[in-house]
Amino acid sequence: MKITRWKRKLASHQSCQFPEAYGGIGIQSREEAMTGTRLPGPLGLERNAMAMERGTRPLAVMPRPGPLGIEAATSAETAAIDIDKAVKLLNARAHPSSHKRCAHYIGRALEAGGAIIAKPRYAKDYGPALLSIGFRAVPKTGYLPQKGDVIVLDPPQGKIAGHIQMFNGDIWVSDFNQHAEIYPGGAYRREQVDYRIYRP
Repeated sequence: MKITRWKRKLASHQSCQFPEAYGGIGIQSREEAMTGTRLPGPLGLERNAMAMERGTRPLAVMPRPGPLGIEAATSAETAAIDIDKAVKLLNARAHPSSHKRCAHYIGRALEAGGAIIAKPRYAKDYGPALLSIGFRAVPKTGYLPQKGDVIVLDPPQGKIAGHIQMFNGDIWVSDFNQHAEIYPGGAYRREQVDYRIYRP
């Protein structure tokens, strides 16, 4: 008599744990009830999704891959820059002589052309920023300047900032009107510092 009562209590306790709201699946499907999913396992046997989830981390949203594993640029990065607008502002603001603000003036000119660019502090560091907005590196061999080209020059000895300039179709311009030659003058010309060429 006591054994029969004990069995009835046990059955009642088990049925209360997992009601029919879970589809009547019972104690054997407790983890399935918690996850709400079942996945196929080896040889067609079902296995619970919780086994896959245990110990894993959420997946991060990864950038869309580009050619050869290079991340595809966003629409902001690939948006065409209006070189005419950039040159127009640069010409309008250029001084007769250097004010030592070439990086600021070139950055503002690029923004006037529609570029969204993270402007570095020093002119010498502009290369990666230019590449990020769609400019490409151009080799020095046989180089002929085109309107909108930008050159980034290393600093002479004892200097830090370097120099950056844009070709307006006739001469190189930065915060001042320069000349047709690449070097802006002074120590840059004497030391023949290294430089990189970028084209939109």
